[in-house]
Order: sequence, then C-alpha cells, then structure tokens
Amino acid sequence: MRILSCVPLGANVLPGHQVFTCGPREIADHVQEADVVVPGVNGIVDRAVLERGGFGLVLQAGVGIDTVDVEAATERGVWVAHVPGANAPSVAEHAVFLALAVSRRLHEAEAALAARKVGQPVGAGLQGKTACIIGLGHVGSELARRLQVFDMTLVGVNPKHVQIDGVPLKALHTPDQLSVAVADADYVFLCAAGESDTPLIDRQILSTMKRGAFFVNIARGKLVDSSALLDALQSRQLAGAGLDVFADEPVDPAAPLLKQLNVVATPHIAGDTDVSLAAIHAALRRDLEAYTRHERFPGLVNDPARPRFPLSRGHVRSV
Repeated sequence: MRILSCVPLGANVLPGHQVFTCGPREIADHVQEADVVVPGVNGIVDRAVLERGGFGLVLQAGVGIDTVDVEAATERGVWVAHVPGANAPSVAEHAVFLALAVSRRLHEAEAALAARKVGQPVGAGLQGKTACIIGLGHVGSELARRLQVFDMTLVGVNPKHVQIDGVPLKALHTPDQLSVAVADADYVFLCAAGESDTPLIDRQILSTMKRGAFFVNIARGKLVDSSALLDALQSRQLAGAGLDVFADEPVDPAAPLLKQLNVVATPHIAGDTDVSLAAIHAALRRDLEAYTRHERFPGLVNDPARPRFPLSRGHVRSV
C-alpha cells in the first residue's frame, strides 16, 4: 500500500508499506499517488481531496474525524476509520495536568518566582472537590479513574448509561441535563466526542456553573463558545481554565484567552506522548493489515455502498 501521511511515522511503524509524507494543508497536492491517507489532527480531507485521488481509505491516527468529510467519502466509496482509545490514557493524564496547573495558579507562581517571592500564590487543591466529567468514553473513563485517586466526588454526563470498573459516580446525567450536572461542580472536564460546530459549553451553561469553578477542555475547541468563556474568566465566574484545544488551530498567539493569567494553555498535545504514539502505531499496523486482507476492522465509521476497495462484512459502526 502507498500511504500518504501527515503525521510522523518511523521507518518501522508500517513495515511492508510505502509511506510518504506531506503537510496537513498539502494533501490535495500529493493524494493522486496514495492508496491510503492518514491526515492527522489538522489534515483536511474534503470533497476536493476526495475527487483528486483514487485512494480507498482515510485512516485517522486518533479519534477525531472532524476534518474529514465522511458523507462525501461515503458517496465516493472511500472508507473512513479512526483508532479511538489508543491515546486515551495520555489525554486523561494531560487533563489532570491542566487541572493542577490552573488550580495552583501556574502563571502567577512563575511571576512570583521571577520576583523572588516565596509562598505565593495560594492555590486550590483537588482533594475533596467535585468533578463533572462531560463524556464518559475512552478518555472520560480514564480520567475518572485518575481523579478518584485525588479523593474527588465524580459526576458524569453521557448519552448512555455507563459503568466504570471500580469508579463510583455520585450521579450520571444525560446531555439535556447538563445545566444540572455542572451546577455544583468545582471542576468541569470536557471530554465529549463530537464534530459539531454548535457549542456545547455556551454562555448559558457557563452561567450555571458554580462561581469559582475551574474548566478543562481536552475534547474539541468548537464545542466551547470562546467569547463566552473569556467573559466568564474575566468576570471571575470561573476561577480558571485549562485548554488544550481551540476553535481555530493553530491558535493565534494574540488571542485574548491566551493573555489571561487564569488560563493555562497547550497546543493540542494531550495525546502526544511516547506511550500514546506506540499504541497508535500498533493500531495503525493492525488496521492496515486487516484492510490489505480486504477485511473490515472495528475503527471503521462509515459503510460505502460501492467501495473503491471492497471489504468483507464485519465490524463497522455508524457515525
């Protein structure tokens, strides 16, 4: 297979395949040579790309497929797949890091250190606090296990009833009960999957959050109303925010959110660790092996009626 990848893949990651790379905005210029496209988090596979290439599979090296036009791919017989869960432990760890950093007022601590001040500022602790986790999929479940270690009370928001082994939830709400779920939380973690452009965390939801709460987003930037979040931070409705994702990426360094002392931000790196890369590479190898054997595999998210590259019946789910 000839694989066009916008993510770094070492020589031994996909043995037996020809891998060539390009930037995430250059896919259309190189796609004619590809059998499989691995777009990465910022690689766009739209109708124009689909029309230029004869490839049969878009395989995302992660969970997010919001930059892939799944409907257009299905119409043109192109399979779309991702590898959900491979980076979930690392993303969950990063959510904890952001929560700790913003709770301990990292930017103010750095300023105090530079000013040779000792014992400032006084931060907030996680122990005994209530955390609301919005989305209890792979990442949300991993995060719940980690927050339990901090002796936190856990509340979940999920479309379906879920059980997390060994982790008791004080309450489990459906998405239409989001206002109720966040009302008493000291920390709100956004882990929900979704490719919608409509904010889930809007001005109304932010106003119902407990005054002085902390907000952490390691899901999708477009799920949050950035302007409303900025207002909530400036008015101290929220004590702080930890952000790894933004509505427009790469985020403008001059963006007002990045200028707030009570915001700790990172450049969409929650899932980028040695551990997660090893798991993602293993998943890519597994799925490509199945694909070359004309077999379906669990990461498929669509079901083309007339696929360019036919696969046997088996694992497939609907988006």
